[in-house]
Amino acid sequence: MDKFELQSWLQELLEAGELDRAVLELEEKLLELSNSPFQEILRLKFTNSPQAIADVIDRFIERESDRFKVEAVYTETNGFAYNPNCWWFSFFAYQKYGGLEDHDWLSGWNSLDRDDELLQLTGMESLQRIYQNLMDGEFDSPAEKSGALWDEARVLCTLLVVCRFQLLIREAAQHCLRLSVPLLATGHGYDFIAEFRPDPGHEKP
Repeated sequence: MDKFELQSWLQELLEAGELDRAVLELEEKLLELSNSPFQEILRLKFTNSPQAIADVIDRFIERESDRFKVEAVYTETNGFAYNPNCWWFSFFAYQKYGGLEDHDWLSGWNSLDRDDELLQLTGMESLQRIYQNLMDGEFDSPAEKSGALWDEARVLCTLLVVCRFQLLIREAAQHCLRLSVPLLATGHGYDFIAEFRPDPGHEKP
């Protein structure tokens, strides 16, 4: 499968609530390939505190709820593959929820833009250096780097980064006190979006 087919496949899994399966199968696909620097992702995860992220989400929802009725919250990473010096993510709130079939509505958020609410992602600094080395052309084997297997490994790695981010947001959502609407998560420029909804049976203090 190419990058677009993989994203369609991932979207089907996410809509079925099978994010963990998606991660496992991407890892298996990457392991099947010849060794490359991108296999570094297999031993990494984001180390941000889910509770700290949940606190940010709660404050964000509380602030925006003073301005309008929040019907959906969306978060995405920056374009991490081309910005290896710093990986971060931010939140957007919407007056209307547009669903997952058409993503165009995500460009019309209603929340305020605040640079002080960009959150840095931690735990994958060694992978960030690999992306930087790739951009700088510092790998020893240009022929290998330009080969199909190398490209496939890079694609699988980037998809895994997004999925690991979605896992982090899923865990953070479980700690939120003010989340009563769909919370969507992906990476900038990617078409597979995970949606997390509050558990109606979960009593929050």
